[in-house]
Amino acid sequence: MKMWRKLDQDHAHITSLRIVVAVLIFINCLLWWGWHQAPKDLTIHVPPDLSSGVTQKVTEIPAANLYSFAFYVWQVIGNWPNNGQVDYLRNIQSYSPYITPAFKEQLLEEATQLNAKGQLQDRTRVVQGEVSAAYQSANVINLGNGAWEVDLTVRVTERIGSTILQDAQIEYPLRVIRYDFNRQLNQWGLALDGFVSEPKRIKTFI
Repeated sequence: MKMWRKLDQDHAHITSLRIVVAVLIFINCLLWWGWHQAPKDLTIHVPPDLSSGVTQKVTEIPAANLYSFAFYVWQVIGNWPNNGQVDYLRNIQSYSPYITPAFKEQLLEEATQLNAKGQLQDRTRVVQGEVSAAYQSANVINLGNGAWEVDLTVRVTERIGSTILQDAQIEYPLRVIRYDFNRQLNQWGLALDGFVSEPKRIKTFI
């Protein structure tokens, strides 16, 4: 009788161990699945001023970085070093990973209209920042839901040959959004998404 009782106890113990092993296998499968689903690359936006140290969440983007992104992309798209008829379209296509499809269509439509009016042929264009219009915290406004307004004030100079056609200071209120569609093509994880309001001319130099 004692032997049968001992066998029953051993059998119950073995069953308990099997349950524990099954639970551990299940937990390990969950851990493996979670590890497999975790992002392999993280984009961390580090603020430019680290003199006093910084504590920052991985998902947080400093305002200065948003401004730098918007200024860089907008300046490159707007610069036509040789011929606006070629350069403008090439810039839009080359930097399309940094602009949303809707804004890309808007820019292409503008380029088509300007070209039809003969306002791109043989025209060069320089977009440059000015010391008096450098980054300030007020230039970046959080619109919520992963969107920001970035106000860029730049000097735009257009020429045909040596003849200056336009030389003005213009403010562009650009809309910037989170845009994690392809990290290989766009490591910023941001994109220009149009204008929050119409750009306005602040000053004319000629």
